[in-house]
Order: sequence, then structure tokens, then C-alpha cells
Amino acid sequence: MTVDDEEDVTFCLSLVLQETGLFEVDGFTDPQHALSSFKPGKYDLVILDIRMPEMDGLELYKKIKLIDKNVDVCFLTAVKDFNEYKVVHRDITDEIAKNDESCIIDKPADTQQLIKKINKAIGTRMSKEGIHAKAR
Repeated sequence: MTVDDEEDVTFCLSLVLQETGLFEVDGFTDPQHALSSFKPGKYDLVILDIRMPEMDGLELYKKIKLIDKNVDVCFLTAVKDFNEYKVVHRDITDEIAKNDESCIIDKPADTQQLIKKINKAIGTRMSKEGIHAKAR
């Protein structure tokens, strides 16, 4: 699942990831619609833009984790210093620092770096659970 309020970003992320043949992607431009479509166990990974109107990616992260605490999350951001978000979302950013901070993806996203970070995030979870990844 990808969630970014910029339609072109959502489209490009979905296209790039699906073209690898390794990923199936549901793209959303509305965080509320993404949240209502999110179901436990449906997604291996969620990619969230941090800055979005109405509901930012950190708030969406918090709500998604209430539904499925095991889903991996990567964040897209144009802000180079993730610590900037601690002012507003200290509770969430502390949790992210422990669990998901290694999957911060800078905008604009380089395709190879994007795929590398996604594979690392999914691979880390699968290793913890004793699951062997299989390419589709």
C-alpha cells in the first residue's frame, strides 16, 4: 500500500514497484480512504508520505498500527531531518525510531534505493518471523 496526497507520486511509486514483478500495490491519495481500506494481514508493507493535508502520515501510521501492529511501514519525506517531526509527534516518532526509522525514503525517491529499502524492511520482518521470502 502506498499513500501520498500527490497523485503523480502515488502513480509513479505504484508503477515502479509493480514493474519489478515482485510487488502488488494499492495506491491511495486520500489517507482516510487508505485507512478505511486497510485490513490486518492484507499488506506486507505500507509506504506513507509524512506531510499530507487533513491526516499526516504519522497520524495514519498510528491508526494503522492499532489495526495491525505487525505491518511494516516506510515513510516518504522531502524533509531531510526526521527529528523535525518529533516536535509534533513525539509519541509516534519514538516508536518509529525503535521499529521503522531505517525505512525513511527521501523524496524524490531513487528507484534502486526505494526497492533496496523496501526489500530490507520486508526481509527484516520475515527473518524475525522465520519466513523465507519468495519472489512472485
